[in-house]
Amino acid sequence: MRRLGALFSLLFLCALASSAEAKTAPRASTPRSCVWTTGTGCVGRLTGISTKAWTSGAAAPVTPTVRAVGTIGGSAAAVTPGLPAGTVAGDLLVMLIETKGDQAVTVSGWTQCPGSPSVDASTTITRITCFYKIAVGADATTTSDSGDHQTARVIAISTGTFNSSTPFDTNQQTSTTASGATFSITGITTTGANKLILAMVGADGPDANLGSEYIADASLTDITWYINDARTNGAASGASIALYVNTVDIAAGAYPAVFGVSNTTTTKANLMLAVNPTP
Repeated sequence: MRRLGALFSLLFLCALASSAEAKTAPRASTPRSCVWTTGTGCVGRLTGISTKAWTSGAAAPVTPTVRAVGTIGGSAAAVTPGLPAGTVAGDLLVMLIETKGDQAVTVSGWTQCPGSPSVDASTTITRITCFYKIAVGADATTTSDSGDHQTARVIAISTGTFNSSTPFDTNQQTSTTASGATFSITGITTTGANKLILAMVGADGPDANLGSEYIADASLTDITWYINDARTNGAASGASIALYVNTVDIAAGAYPAVFGVSNTTTTKANLMLAVNPTP
């Protein structure tokens, strides 16, 4: 009987300890929110406990990614810029074309980008036009003959990294730079995060075949050159185009101007827009 009583006492004490532990131990619940933080993972707040980071199973947001840039086309007649290497169906193709200010250009099967074209203040010197399309395979890139000259190049954004239904942010900005060696592409205010910023510039020279006409200001460490060309084109003054791409603008709101210098004194037309990430 004494042994049996001792056994019951032991079981009773164990039950009390288990009950106390159950009352004091925190109980995890479903996160109320989850915000991606680079290098950390998905950060959410657990009810009644502290903020916790999950790195296991948390996926980074898919942001627009540049696949490649095609070969340049430049002529006094219609041009056919090359498709970027590795282009597949579903890629976002963006074509940048410089023509004389008062001469419009078209590309069959392509749609003009929001905010395009951008024309110099006199409307007679230079024009930058942006077209886009979703690749389907063997996509035609031949431009119309605007009259004086055209210089064009295509960049591809990889399928699955952008919003194919609405490729571009609703906000974009055109700007011009008077004749000189400097340039400034006016910034925009984006409506969401994780967008790829495209900053474009076109000019009426130089009359030379170059691969590095523009130099970004040294303070702009978050941008990458993808297009930076000048062509004779058979035109009196030649032409040049450039495209800077920001790595990814992680926060919504104001994105600043992109500025720098050109090797030649030219009049410039500029355009900045943003590619939307996957929804």
